[in-house]
Amino acid sequence: MPSFYTVSGIVEDVVERGRTALKVYLDIAENRLTGSSYWYGEQWSIFDVYLHWCYTRALRGGYPLDDFPAILAHQKIVESRPSFQLRKTIENS
Repeated sequence: MPSFYTVSGIVEDVVERGRTALKVYLDIAENRLTGSSYWYGEQWSIFDVYLHWCYTRALRGGYPLDDFPAILAHQKIVESRPSFQLRKTIENS
């Protein structure tokens, strides 16, 4: 429904509006994670898994996260957790 995202209906406008909206949410996550390992400080929660899923979808879609060092640090922390490693082992077997 391009009319919801742009007045012109041009695909490039929709993509740009999506990138702009995504940056707002990534800025929120970046600010929240700066100085913390997890969303709730040093306490891991299931939200960290969901957040990881969200920003890795952006990465896979070609959205660079170079301007979000706390998010990239969060990615490494989440992916180093034993439960994440176990999931990767299961997926690769």
